[in-house]
Amino acid sequence: MKANKWSDFLFALAVRFVCGFVLGCFAYAIFFFKGILRSFSHNNTHAPFILMLICGAVGSIVAMCQIPHWQRPWYKRQTDELGELTPDEALNVYRTSSDDRIDRFTE
Repeated sequence: MKANKWSDFLFALAVRFVCGFVLGCFAYAIFFFKGILRSFSHNNTHAPFILMLICGAVGSIVAMCQIPHWQRPWYKRQTDELGELTPDEALNVYRTSSDDRIDRFTE
């Protein structure tokens, strides 16, 4: 396991920011293409670009907030908390009452 997880986290943030921005702009172009064309036909070029920037920013924020918990630097795996287990103890850690299939194989 890497000693410094922050570099991976910051890289994931940067990639998600860029991809979210692109996807937000693409979604704006798909959903509001009639408004974009109407604005350009009336010589109003500022409004579509401003709205595209806003949608791109919203897309990047949403993408950055959706980073999985296992990619965050403060995440600690459950096996690290459990310590050293014997194979029999490891089978019983996540065992529930519906694991009857295991009973057939361990008898």
